[in-house]
Amino acid sequence: MNDYEADIIRSMDAIGGDCIYIENGESEVFQKISERYPAVGSKIDWRQLEGSIGEMEWNLDLHAESFKRFFHETVSRFGLSGDAIYAGDGLTDFSLHAPIEQFGPLLDAIFDVPHHHYFVRADYGWCMCFTMEGDMSFAFCDPREAGAARSV
Repeated sequence: MNDYEADIIRSMDAIGGDCIYIENGESEVFQKISERYPAVGSKIDWRQLEGSIGEMEWNLDLHAESFKRFFHETVSRFGLSGDAIYAGDGLTDFSLHAPIEQFGPLLDAIFDVPHHHYFVRADYGWCMCFTMEGDMSFAFCDPREAGAARSV
């Protein structure tokens, strides 16, 4: 376990994260994202997802605060609820599974990890992404249409 993973787990313990569980490995999460969302290179092609939203925070010192604001505003705006998954793409080797509202108190620890961050609904029907470059994106994806979107 590395320091980033230990910090996230300590934060889970501090908030009494009884309904948050850890699953080893994040590769399955990224495999499912790549199957359901259109891609450009190794990233989601948000432009191909109808109704996608995005913002950019250029100031590195403001990433964490901007990411937390975008997360909370997106959850509220779209009425996101139910089970969700968090996975990072580099410095953590696990995914976290919990109701979306349970992630709020963990955002400081999550966004302290310098990699890309993905939150997806458990059925992959929506995805929210935060990149090290300051991109913040969100979109719904109908899994039945994912194959069609990828071939466009």
